[in-house]
Amino acid sequence: MKKLILIASSLCLINAAKAQDLKEAQVPELVKQSFSKVYPNIKVDAWEKEAANYEAEFHLNKVESSALFSEHGNFIELEQEIVLTDLPKAAIDYCHLNYKKYKLNEAAIITDVYKKASYEIELKKVKEKFDLLFDEKGNFIKKGDVEMSTDKKD
Repeated sequence: MKKLILIASSLCLINAAKAQDLKEAQVPELVKQSFSKVYPNIKVDAWEKEAANYEAEFHLNKVESSALFSEHGNFIELEQEIVLTDLPKAAIDYCHLNYKKYKLNEAAIITDVYKKASYEIELKKVKEKFDLLFDEKGNFIKKGDVEMSTDKKD
């Protein structure tokens, strides 16, 4: 019984660490105001909470985008979807060399508050997927957590 409670508690903590969907009313006014200042006349499609930060999902010039803000309304980064051919060659080569059995599924460029760029690549194999992060030159930085899909469509 103690093991069951421990496992259940661990699963709750893992799920709590992931992004949580929010209604606009749950987003602090300061965060919404900051978004409007940075992206005037842009409509937010969805809000999420990631740890103490707030992520706005939207389309910028017809590109799927998301902006991350601190709980105090400070802009942290912009993430925008890109085509795989826009990735640095070194990043693509790294994936092909180290993850031969995985498909390069999606890619994004992440630009921080200092205009420094990095790249995120989602790799996928059957029901397993994870992200790899690269610097602006395509040098590997880190591997994200592996997610397992239970969706029967995968």
